[in-house]
Amino acid sequence: MSAEGKTPLRERRRKQTARDIQRATLRLAREEGLDAVTTERIARAAGVSPRTFFNYFPNKEAAVIGTPVPLPDAALAAVRGGSGPPGPDMRALAAAHLRNLEDELEVIRGLDALKTRDARVRQLFDEAMGRYAEEVEGALAARAPGMSPGARMMAAELALRCMGVSLMAWAAGDTTRPEAALDTAWANLRAGAEALLGD
Repeated sequence: MSAEGKTPLRERRRKQTARDIQRATLRLAREEGLDAVTTERIARAAGVSPRTFFNYFPNKEAAVIGTPVPLPDAALAAVRGGSGPPGPDMRALAAAHLRNLEDELEVIRGLDALKTRDARVRQLFDEAMGRYAEEVEGALAARAPGMSPGARMMAAELALRCMGVSLMAWAAGDTTRPEAALDTAWANLRAGAEALLGD
């Protein structure tokens, strides 16, 4: 049974409503510009009431970002509980998260376009990425308490950057699946670190 099949019906409906609101926001913002779009129009386009809109998001900028897909629990637990160099487990976490995003191509393209044009959307996006990084850094802290907090955060941010590069390559049509782009991004990360740090 899929993870979706194990999720209670009410929770699945809530996720679908949030997704519908986000997609309507992205579509309208792409067509007319985010400044020109009202929450009332977004609600109408998503097939919900304005009150329902505000039950999900405080404003239209938050609706653009949507509800970030959580990092996969099992992969995050492997980073947290593993031993030895965390690289393989970090890459497995990136791959698992990318698999969870494969149904979100339209959202990823829309969000990428808007965050380059709107400073507030970019700020909210960066904040969401920061929360991901803190979660990964926390897992690394449990695994390698002797590693400095700065080094843990750098490792977390680099792994997330690889995920982002992979997603953008996929959204641009450079690969058929985001996980396929991860091989290239991870190899570039390794080559870049070796070039920067030497032996």
